[in-house]
Amino acid sequence: MRQERQVGIVMPARNEWSIAQSGGLLEKILQDIPHNFRPQVYVCVNNSDPAFVETMKDVVSQDDRIKMVDLGNPMKLGWAYAYLYGLKWAAEDNSEYVIEMDANGAHKPDYIPQFLNSLEGASAALSSRFTRGGGIEKYPFQRRVISKSGTIASNLILGLGTWVDDMTSGYEAFRKEVLGDIFSTQPIEKWISATRGPGHFYQTEMRTLVIWRGYDFEIVPIVWGNDRTQEPVKIPLKTVLNAFQSLLILRARKGKLSRK
Repeated sequence: MRQERQVGIVMPARNEWSIAQSGGLLEKILQDIPHNFRPQVYVCVNNSDPAFVETMKDVVSQDDRIKMVDLGNPMKLGWAYAYLYGLKWAAEDNSEYVIEMDANGAHKPDYIPQFLNSLEGASAALSSRFTRGGGIEKYPFQRRVISKSGTIASNLILGLGTWVDDMTSGYEAFRKEVLGDIFSTQPIEKWISATRGPGHFYQTEMRTLVIWRGYDFEIVPIVWGNDRTQEPVKIPLKTVLNAFQSLLILRARKGKLSRK
């Protein structure tokens, strides 16, 4: 009988108090992971109130399926750093499959079985809000335009060799060997999203590396924002311009980051 495979759920958290409540996101995640997998949730707490950190410590002490690390405020772009640190941590902690998702309720745990099923036949599973079956809720028109424009610009500028429906979405899953290869090729301290930003550029950067490194992937349609606890804020023009500059920097690194 084959031993249960460990699936790691990486979740950066910044004062998302609701995740630890009864019936909250952590509880839902543990319920939605199929029985043939052993769940391990990695909560990367950054830029949070001390009281939230203590709350998460209490949660961890009561359930060994949840681990927490307090990253403090490692840098201005702690959001991207928290994601990257968590993914690397999970892959090195014997998680055969690793899924990253937000702690604010925008990513529904219901999709976890679909991500795991995709990884049975592919190296990565990438979510899409813009493909058939996907959608967006609780999203300002300005953010919709930026997300769609960012996807188009990424496909045109980065030379991916294939068209990806959504290059700016979070919620994705990887086999551990994919993450091992990516982080050995691009250490966290060299990621554009974790050094110059914007932090959300992590999503585009990760998907690009999956493709440039030659890994096959499946698209998982998702409806984004169903249980999000806060309305997304508008993105300043300065951030949009910074993201475009980051695209150009990433393109210039293609020769070093692509698999030969």
